[in-house]
Amino acid sequence: MHEVVAPMSTRDVAKQARGLASELNARTVEAEHLLLVLAGPCDETARILKPVALDRGRVEAALREERQASLAAAGVEPLTAERATRSGRTRAPQWGASAKSALKRGHEIARRGGRAGETPTDLLLGVLQAELGTVPRALAITGADRTALIAHIGRRR
Repeated sequence: MHEVVAPMSTRDVAKQARGLASELNARTVEAEHLLLVLAGPCDETARILKPVALDRGRVEAALREERQASLAAAGVEPLTAERATRSGRTRAPQWGASAKSALKRGHEIARRGGRAGETPTDLLLGVLQAELGTVPRALAITGADRTALIAHIGRRR
């Protein structure tokens, strides 16, 4: 069966990332929320990530593993999903530093490419170009070569 892929704008990606962060009771929208949306089934970036086996499920699993490893390194027990969702947070998540940086890098990639606005692929490159933080650690867990993936995307353009 052929998968139906709906076009998605960067505005759609940002809106969905914010909604996802809210569902997860996160205080901030971070680059990992953007990556989860970009690895989803309805976007041009999912087609880019599919050959390297980075779909949303794999990214979610890697992010869970990264979070557990980070908490364990700090000597903290991870929250259960039930406890995490009982926080009662009512305020919408704000944009965090890693997401702002990814968005800024995506904008710069579009500008250098002569595009007036960013595409989801520009935003994906902005997310992948982070050298420190949750996303690079999660990608390392998947075994994905971040540098090779960035080069692969660059060759497709």
